[in-house]
Amino acid sequence: MKVFDEIVSLLEKKQVDFEVIEHPPAFTSEDASKIRGSSLKMGTKAMVLKTDKNFIMAILSAAKKIDSKKLRELSNSQSLRFATPEEVEKITNCKVGSVPPFQFYLI
Repeated sequence: MKVFDEIVSLLEKKQVDFEVIEHPPAFTSEDASKIRGSSLKMGTKAMVLKTDKNFIMAILSAAKKIDSKKLRELSNSQSLRFATPEEVEKITNCKVGSVPPFQFYLI
């Protein structure tokens, strides 16, 4: 089952009201905001990162940038980097730019 279908199934099972908005691929939060016709603050982004110990996902407002120093502190890690496109796809089954802000996809 595709990640999208799993999310829809979960939301339906939990009886969550939601609306699916389909749009062409967007590679930046700014592009996605323009395509959706909403403010940047209304969006989120899910960033997959590699610490010295494991992979983590940071979910933040599309209007914000990651504070890598603070995230290293919060994750109790010495190193922090963005996961490679290959790592992201292996971990989430999604391509970079299409990772949903749902934690249960990380291993």
